[in-house]
Amino acid sequence: MKSLRGKVAVVTGSAGGLGRGLAVHLAQEGCAVALVDVDEPGLNQSAEQCWRAGSPSVSEHVIDVACREGVRRLRE
Repeated sequence: MKSLRGKVAVVTGSAGGLGRGLAVHLAQEGCAVALVDVDEPGLNQSAEQCWRAGSPSVSEHVIDVACREGVRRLRE
């Protein structure tokens, strides 16, 4: 598999479940992760796990990706 170190991953639904699991795995692989979800407390927990997993950078975005305006804000 190609190295993910130094890449940036945007993970929607990252406040729990599969999204959190994916974000933590990407963090372990050296990705900077941008966590996106509507659940702010869950995002905080995911961010902590990503930092502990070794991500070089973690950002949290409380955004509803079902809303066009939310996706626009994320892109900015």
